[in-house]
Amino acid sequence: MTQNPADRPNQADPPNEPVLSDGRLQLERVNEGHAEALTAAVQVSLTELAPFMPWASDDYDLSHSMEFINSPAAAHAFALIDPAAPVTDAGTANVAGVLGINDPSERDRFADIGWWLRTDVTGQGLATVGAQLVANYGFDQLGLHRIEIFMSVENPASRAIAERLGASYEGLLRGRLQLQGRAHDAHLYAMLATDDLPWRS
Repeated sequence: MTQNPADRPNQADPPNEPVLSDGRLQLERVNEGHAEALTAAVQVSLTELAPFMPWASDDYDLSHSMEFINSPAAAHAFALIDPAAPVTDAGTANVAGVLGINDPSERDRFADIGWWLRTDVTGQGLATVGAQLVANYGFDQLGLHRIEIFMSVENPASRAIAERLGASYEGLLRGRLQLQGRAHDAHLYAMLATDDLPWRS
């Protein structure tokens, strides 16, 4: 179903929540100060990102990061700051990935959540904790009632994160994604603001 843009919140004026943190992990709303580190994170992770992220192309450079940061798609996107090395040699925030809320509907109070991490920081639980922080932001700051997570059936790592979050499996979406020139079926998970999730703040 195509949504009327009027049914979506003003993505250019999101709630004033520039930093999300659990005391160990920190996420900052993406901004131009993250652009170089974000670009570097994508470039060293292309092999892992490209199969599932259509924007992760061999020619990805700083201009692509700037385009994303200044687009409506980044209104609810957060840069994951590398907990092991939070500052780059240049003295800027060291970005280890991005997590965010996509296409929130004000009328129906739902959105989906997505993420990617730099290859060298995967397998440490960072995406799970980061997704918890972003989901709390979606429920508590954006007033969402439902958050969906969907991923290619060929992406077991993202499916594992959805299950660690405690999201409910709702079924298989046939041909939901177009990746690398072919259709992928996708698993659909969802969480409600009323669900009894142990990490909910």
